[in-house]
Amino acid sequence: MKTDLSVNSKKETISQGCKACGFHGLLQFNHKLNTYIIKNPPNMNPGTQGASLTEGKRARRSKAKQNGETTTNGERSGSPKSEEEPELIVAPTKPIKEDVDDDWAVDVSEEAVRARLQDLTDGAKNLTMTDDLEKTEKERMDIFYGTVKQRKDSGTLEVPSAAKELFAEAERLEIKSKAPLVLAELLFDEKIHIQIKRHRILFLRFTHDDPKAQKALIGGVEQIVAMHKTTLLPKVPAIFKLLYDLDILEENVIMEWGGKVSKKYVPKELSQEIHNKAEPFLTWLKEAEEEEESTDEEDDLEIEYNDRLKASPLKEHKPVNTPKPSAPPVEDDEEDDVDIDAI
Repeated sequence: MKTDLSVNSKKETISQGCKACGFHGLLQFNHKLNTYIIKNPPNMNPGTQGASLTEGKRARRSKAKQNGETTTNGERSGSPKSEEEPELIVAPTKPIKEDVDDDWAVDVSEEAVRARLQDLTDGAKNLTMTDDLEKTEKERMDIFYGTVKQRKDSGTLEVPSAAKELFAEAERLEIKSKAPLVLAELLFDEKIHIQIKRHRILFLRFTHDDPKAQKALIGGVEQIVAMHKTTLLPKVPAIFKLLYDLDILEENVIMEWGGKVSKKYVPKELSQEIHNKAEPFLTWLKEAEEEEESTDEEDDLEIEYNDRLKASPLKEHKPVNTPKPSAPPVEDDEEDDVDIDAI
């Protein structure tokens, strides 16, 4: 009995066909020989199975040398090339010409070194900026505090460009609205009325059109008053009026602060005392606002004129001579005398 086996490596199946009885079917999968037959099908060369193509070639070359049947390319004469042995095409190598004109040396001039250092510095700054923004708000406030203190100690705080640079630093750290709190802590003491005038430009840079920054500045003033309570508490109205006159604080922000006692920056008892001391200024500010509103209402009144009335021209009147009344005739008393003897 002769049986042919057909192996399908893709489906991993083995078909059998009996030439005697004509039976065709699949072998059972649970047999141990199935795995071996699938991995080593009968129609493949067992010399190359389980080894690389190079090793198979070496085996054939050594066998051909032993038989003395070699050709110039190392293959047996008359043997066809296998499909598994692709023809190797070797491109002709070209000599590499050295380009003597290329200058691969590093420029070590002073300008080049300075430019490279500047690039490194800019890169380090960018990394530092990214790291700073990842910190908490308190840590960023501490960084700004250190920057302002360094300028104050070095005497560069009143340089014309200082206000702009500090404002840019506060924006970079994203604490612009709370920066006046730090400025008040570092720049104010018991001589606050002098220091407000000295640093007016710096405070205006932060508080202009920013109600949050103005409220932070008021909180800083409250803290300074708490530190120098004996000296500054009686001067609270003058301090607020100075900040108002210099346009550092706006009227609506001051009135909003005066309407509520807060314990955000100082204890509530001290905050109440500060509000009580500021009451005369708040009253004056309120009365000035009401007076201004009443003046504006009076200015809005319009007087209507009658355009049809025309002024008549003046005429010269000549005086008329009227005759004076004549005096009444005087009667003669003698004619009216009665003769008594005639009666």
